[in-house]
Amino acid sequence: MDSTYRRLVDLDTVHVAIFADEKLFPGVVTLTNSIVSNTASPVTFHFVTFPSNATRLRLWITGSKLRNITFEIVELPINALEGKYRSRSPRKELSSPLNFARFYLQSLFPTVGKIIYIDSDCLVLELYNIQLSSDHPVSLLRICDLRRDKFPPPPPPPPPLRTYKNKKLNLTAKLIHWNGQRKPWMSCQSPLWNQYSVPDPCGRVQWCVKGVSHRPGSSTPEEQSPITYISQPDNDLANVLPNGV
Repeated sequence: MDSTYRRLVDLDTVHVAIFADEKLFPGVVTLTNSIVSNTASPVTFHFVTFPSNATRLRLWITGSKLRNITFEIVELPINALEGKYRSRSPRKELSSPLNFARFYLQSLFPTVGKIIYIDSDCLVLELYNIQLSSDHPVSLLRICDLRRDKFPPPPPPPPPLRTYKNKKLNLTAKLIHWNGQRKPWMSCQSPLWNQYSVPDPCGRVQWCVKGVSHRPGSSTPEEQSPITYISQPDNDLANVLPNGV
C-alpha cells in the first residue's frame, strides 16, 4: 500500500467529495482553496468529473498553489448512470449524470468511511469568527426548526424565505437606495470570490461584467465591473496541452 492510498483511506482525514464538469471548474478550485485556507485538519479531496474533463482539472490543480493538496480525480463515464434516473428539468446542467452521482458515494468511494459532499458553488469560512451586530437582518428557511415528523404527508410548500425585522430596519428602502447608487446587489460575494479564486494556469477565462458575459473586444472592460466572477473556461484545451494530449 503506497503513501497516497494510505492518505486516501486515513480515518483521521476529512474527506470531501466535489462533483463538477468543466464549466464548473472555476467554482471547484475556489471552493477547494476556501477549504484549505480555513481548516487545520488534514483534508483529502475527491473530485468526480467526466473523463474528457479530468486532464484539465488535474492541470489546474497541479499548476496552481493547490498543487500540494491530497486529492484524487474519479472519472465518471457519461453513460455510467444511464437508465438509473429521470430528469424533467429544462436546464441541461441539472440533467447531467454528475448531478445525480452524489447518491452513489458509497459505490464511488468504497474505502472511505465518511465523506462530505459539497456543491461546487459553495465557499467554506470559519463561521465562528464572523461577528454580526445585534440588529443584523437574517433570512432563514421556515422549515429549519421543524422536525420532519411534524409535516403532514405530503408537506405543503412553505415560503422559501422569511425576512425578520424588515419593518424595523426598513430594508426595502435601503435596497432601493443601493440600487439607485448602482451598488451591486450581491457585492458581499465579490470579496469572497477574489480572496479564494485560483487563476487557471491553462489560459484565459470569461468574465461577467454587470451581468453581461465579457469576451475579448467587448466595449466594457472587466475592471469597471462591480462584480467580477469566473463563469466558463474560454480556452481550447488542445492548444495548451503538451504534444496535443
